[in-house]
Amino acid sequence: MGMEEYNRKNIAVKSSIIAIIAQFTLTVVGLFARKYFLRYLGASYLGVYSTFFQILRVLALSEMGAQSVVIYRLYKPMIDKDEDTINKLYSLFSKFFGCVILFVAVVSLFLTFFLKFFLKDNQVPDAELYPAWLILMGACVSVYFATCDRAIIYADQKEYKTKFTDIICSVLGIGFKIAIVILTKNFILYVLMDLITNVSQSAVVFLMRKKYFPWVHFVKYDKEFKDEIMESVKDAFSGKISLCVYNSTDSIVISSFIGTAFAGIMGNYTTVTTAIKTVILEVASPIKNLGGGLLAVKKDDEAEGFFYNYIFIIYFMQCLLLIPTGLLINDFIELFFGAEYVLGIYFVIMLVVAMYVEFVQIPLIAFVDGTGLFKEQKKFLAISALINITVSVIGAITVGIVGILIGTTLGHLYSWYFRMKLSFEKVIPEAKRGVSAYVMESLKYAATFVVIFAGLMFAFKTLGIEASLGGFIIKGAISVIAIVLINVLIFGRKSEFKYMVGLARGFVRK
Repeated sequence: MGMEEYNRKNIAVKSSIIAIIAQFTLTVVGLFARKYFLRYLGASYLGVYSTFFQILRVLALSEMGAQSVVIYRLYKPMIDKDEDTINKLYSLFSKFFGCVILFVAVVSLFLTFFLKFFLKDNQVPDAELYPAWLILMGACVSVYFATCDRAIIYADQKEYKTKFTDIICSVLGIGFKIAIVILTKNFILYVLMDLITNVSQSAVVFLMRKKYFPWVHFVKYDKEFKDEIMESVKDAFSGKISLCVYNSTDSIVISSFIGTAFAGIMGNYTTVTTAIKTVILEVASPIKNLGGGLLAVKKDDEAEGFFYNYIFIIYFMQCLLLIPTGLLINDFIELFFGAEYVLGIYFVIMLVVAMYVEFVQIPLIAFVDGTGLFKEQKKFLAISALINITVSVIGAITVGIVGILIGTTLGHLYSWYFRMKLSFEKVIPEAKRGVSAYVMESLKYAATFVVIFAGLMFAFKTLGIEASLGGFIIKGAISVIAIVLINVLIFGRKSEFKYMVGLARGFVRK
């Protein structure tokens, strides 16, 4: 292994470990903020806050997937140290995100007149409702001011450098939010901290980019360059729609068809699952950048091996994170928020299924995006999003919240199939192990996951361990030990397992 490759792998591991620590810290303080929010302001306020946040994420569609495109386009110039191309990309996308900011602000102001359509059984007075919406709109657009600066840092595989400042700003912001809700019970001041936190993070990232890449500046670019890049942005838009539908519409559907307060209750679960999602995605991101580098320099033989290593890492993370989440989340909600906020076991099972089907696609997404196949994804991602939202709305009306998760799962299954097909046809067409081998490998991992999850669920039910702090710790410890031991016994001799262990050892030695 060359020194450059060794350094890239260790940077990837370092970024992943820092991301986990950061997300764990933010989740803990965020849960306390949510706990005190419920105690002092109530579920209706929390439902409004969650719904507003998700509506603004839908408006982020105007970004059209441009961040993925700029990172992809920066891979090769970063490797080649092509400052001219990097500056052109920076200039073009800075102007683009300026338009995004203007668009989101204008549409948000327009939606002010229709907010109550999304808030069934709303109990928040107008004097607080509308100012909160406008402040959260400002918090949303402030993120875009440093998007290009962050993309440059990410493409250079140094995103870990932003994590410390992100976590400091976020923890301080959440700390102030807890103090505000306890001391003042003021909803407007609470959401104002979101604006202050996001502006602070963007400012720090901008200064960090200035420090590490002082040569980046605005330059002129020709129309041909602009047209080529923006064509990729248009192609990535369908992927952005799909991602937005999966991550942002559930709360809106719940608030619109089931009730605003119920959206707040659901938010207790999504706070935990979002933390799990963020950890997996943050760990996957630097590994994805490592793969992107291989694809950029056309190392196809190494790319196939990396692909299967990546698949196993994601599977193992799903076992370590999703199985304990499914087994313990209801106990956690009861202990932390109260028994009145607990949802049924069928909801929890579908939640785990939906998350598993979503995350199993991460290596496929890394390869199709890392090769710039945005245009090829347009049609099937749009259909996937349509399946999701249609089945979710019908499900919410007929069977309730479980129906929403069924829609999410079906949409993910559709996109999984087509991403798999695209990867083996366009990205690694000369792979020694074809699509059938990938399917068999995926089924093997899924079957192992289900057996471990179902076995532990049956064992805990048989033992009758109550929802207490001691019981929670015992269940968690048993789950992690069982997951690790079973996977070592089944997969310990696989090269993919050894690769994962090697990455971890590399970080420890570092």
